[in-house]
Amino acid sequence: MQKYTSKDTSVNTGKLPYLFAHLESLIGKAKKPDHWILDIGCGKETSHIQKKCNDLGWSYIGYDPYNQTPAMNSKALLAMAIFPISIATLSNVINVIDDDEAMIEAIKMGISHAVSHVALVTIYEGDGSGVGKVTKNDCYQRNMKRKDYLPLFESAGLYTMRIPHGFALSDKPFKKNI
Repeated sequence: MQKYTSKDTSVNTGKLPYLFAHLESLIGKAKKPDHWILDIGCGKETSHIQKKCNDLGWSYIGYDPYNQTPAMNSKALLAMAIFPISIATLSNVINVIDDDEAMIEAIKMGISHAVSHVALVTIYEGDGSGVGKVTKNDCYQRNMKRKDYLPLFESAGLYTMRIPHGFALSDKPFKKNI
């Protein structure tokens, strides 16, 4: 069970997170309607992220139990049930979840809702010490190097492929695994 909500670590209020700033190079533009991106742990401010996705032809839905209202999260859950989610994202989310099981659950939520069975996950390494700690009231940082997440992913049955600042994760094998 996740002890810290880390809701006050949401810092990208106007600047695009890396994953979304480089979205086109990672997944391209949508070629047809009904391409949806599910952003798990989207944070407080998402209008700039939604605009970037829309500009690339993708529809956007953000879900965050700690930073979005119950109404917005209900809307996101409904969208997940109705629309074919092309790909899921977790942008600097798993590094603030203190519980391994809760972290894997968040990743698997994205994978299970994506018709691609892929979640793009970026990870902030903090100080890189590998020693998790509380950074401020109700906020946590794992401080793990990206490579140190690999055993956790593998033990959860996830396949990995490197992307800048993180991994593409799936419950299905990629053509080339690391």
